[in-house]
Amino acid sequence: MGVKLKKLIESSFIPLTEIKGTKVAVDGMNMLFQILYNPYQMAQKLPDIFYMDSTQRVITHLYGWLQKITQFYKANIFPVIVFDGKPDPYKRLTTKDYARDYLAVKKKYENAIEKGDSQRAKKFALSKSFMFLNCIHESKLLLEMCGIPVIMAPSEAEAQCVSLQKEGLVEYVVSTDFDVMLYGSPQIIRKITFQSRKKIQGKWVSYQPNIELIETFANLDRMEITLKQLVDLSILVGNDYYPGVKKIGPSKALQSIKYFKTLERIMHKHPHLFSNLSLQKIHRIREMFQNPEVIRKPKITPHPLNLDGLRKLMTDDHSLNSERVEKRLTTLEKRHTKMAKKWDFELEKLIYERDNNTNKFLQRQLDRAKKKIPDRFTPKLEFISAINYKKSKTKSKRKPRVQQKIYHKKLILKHKKEV
Repeated sequence: MGVKLKKLIESSFIPLTEIKGTKVAVDGMNMLFQILYNPYQMAQKLPDIFYMDSTQRVITHLYGWLQKITQFYKANIFPVIVFDGKPDPYKRLTTKDYARDYLAVKKKYENAIEKGDSQRAKKFALSKSFMFLNCIHESKLLLEMCGIPVIMAPSEAEAQCVSLQKEGLVEYVVSTDFDVMLYGSPQIIRKITFQSRKKIQGKWVSYQPNIELIETFANLDRMEITLKQLVDLSILVGNDYYPGVKKIGPSKALQSIKYFKTLERIMHKHPHLFSNLSLQKIHRIREMFQNPEVIRKPKITPHPLNLDGLRKLMTDDHSLNSERVEKRLTTLEKRHTKMAKKWDFELEKLIYERDNNTNKFLQRQLDRAKKKIPDRFTPKLEFISAINYKKSKTKSKRKPRVQQKIYHKKLILKHKKEV
């Protein structure tokens, strides 16, 4: 659902090349919704916004994920996809039982396919209880076969993404939800535009691909509040755990937090506004954002590309056009091989797990490598042997340029006196 903080938050647009050679943690459900609900198709108000196969199942996510992965590889960015785990029982919007509903609707869908009733099968295939769980399951399979690390979070995917960022396993978090700020993510990528041209008034116009970057602590300094106060502000506006206070928007909530400093003081001053909110619930919401349930330091290892499995999923299971699928897979294979050659995870271990006693030369080289991987460095680098490097103590016999000039002037004056 997210928090309504868009009016308060400032973002900056930077070129896509600035995050080249980095790892990003992607909120899987957030990205899946972007793929399924295409803004262009929604704007055109088309009757069928989803692509379907002959069995009336949705296939939009298959083509969408393939396109996203190839774009990430082309931009030289390594994604780590994180999916939500069990929904939090304290969340406002919770479903009944996903698995039980999915299995029940799946049986009805299979019966309709056996009887040849396509309209009835389409009805069950587009139901939320079947479509979303089926898309999530197939997305995980497809991503793993494409070589992308997939992490199942214990609870919230946003919290797991921020945990990966804080532990130094990724540099950025990719999500359109402002909940990521509440978990303390320093840098958030809200939007990524991979395309280098678009059509305006019937003409193709080229432009530089960019990203929308949000810096959490820069925004907090500008608003003159702390991260804990931002969580209190989200309770006033409304978040996943509390619907918010009526007739209080983002700007009014910010003024109240800056004036009263804490939510408890606001409750003491205006108790009639917080009839459904107790101090115990406030502490619980704060604890959920400050100490969420996450997996600590998970292993992020890329998988080998499974082309046979992708062909089976797309052509055999969904009976898609084999020529079109092969085109997508060939481009994916090219991008994957380039990324596999450039990325060296042993080198990154050396960067992230370096000792404090490393000499200055190695420290400088490691910092440079962290920014530029995989532009300048290849897997078996010579600079790994820089640990044994010792700077030469031999001084140059040649005098500095300024000293040379003074020395020559003295010689000239001495010569004139003698003459």
